[in-house]
Amino acid sequence: MIRKASLALALALFGTSPANSMDLFSVGSGDISGNYYAIARAICGVINRTGPLNIRCSPEPTYGSIYNLYMLQDGELEFAFSQSDWQRAAFEGTGLFAEGGPMTDLRSVISLYPETVTIVTGSGTDVTTSGDLVGKVIYIGLPSSGRNATVKELLLRLGMDGSVFSEIQELDPSQATAAICSNSIDAAIFVTGHPNAQVADLLSRCGARIVPFSGPMIDKVLSASEDYIPTSISAGTYPELLSGISSYAVYATIVTRVSTNPELVEMFVNEILDNLDLITSRATVLRGITPYTMRSRGLTAPLHPGAERALSRYHE
Repeated sequence: MIRKASLALALALFGTSPANSMDLFSVGSGDISGNYYAIARAICGVINRTGPLNIRCSPEPTYGSIYNLYMLQDGELEFAFSQSDWQRAAFEGTGLFAEGGPMTDLRSVISLYPETVTIVTGSGTDVTTSGDLVGKVIYIGLPSSGRNATVKELLLRLGMDGSVFSEIQELDPSQATAAICSNSIDAAIFVTGHPNAQVADLLSRCGARIVPFSGPMIDKVLSASEDYIPTSISAGTYPELLSGISSYAVYATIVTRVSTNPELVEMFVNEILDNLDLITSRATVLRGITPYTMRSRGLTAPLHPGAERALSRYHE
């Protein structure tokens, strides 16, 4: 599915590739129904239309952040979407990445948007706060997703484990939607930017509700963390959402390796910057990002030199 960029890629970027050659680089995203894939498609769309003629960008659907980081480490991806908490863990060699040691060659490309811990509950449940999840059946995403890993990490930070729930289900997103609408699970925990198509569908189609992820213990633990920022889902983000919902967020980021061709990274970032309005129109979760926020939020690994050059054109 994924081909590694070759030496010919570097030659193409300098205009010396044979006329009939075509070089592909891959962007690891997420599930095809999610924001990562929508953004990757939008980015690759503009690169393939306006970028170097002999370069092609491939948006790869994947299992999410954890999978992407391992594939990046193995050289199977040139760029990868990752939650900022897992970018930090990979770069520092902590959490799920402790056994393999730090990915010291990991480099940041850009920061995108806040990904909010979002609890969605079915219309037939009595869940009105995050505290009501105790003893319930919950959905936390597929095992290789950043969402799944983040929920488990949150439990650890809060001094809990999966036993506080009646059952944890790790379903495909389409199965989760059906399960919430039928009230066969009590709640789904997303770590996502808003608006989100699956959340919108749940609220409009089966009367699901978003409940706050907050409380004294949550606030005490997460407000002291480098990975989480207090945030809220604004009223009106969805037609059914009449008041703001308090929560915490990490950031969606794009990363690469230090060995990735600087010309390729610079071109990648320049194409995003030059076509930001168009990309945002196709992925509305990006509304509000600027060149300054792209280089300043949730980036633990140093900026790749190519990204540094592209972003240096802009000032706060």
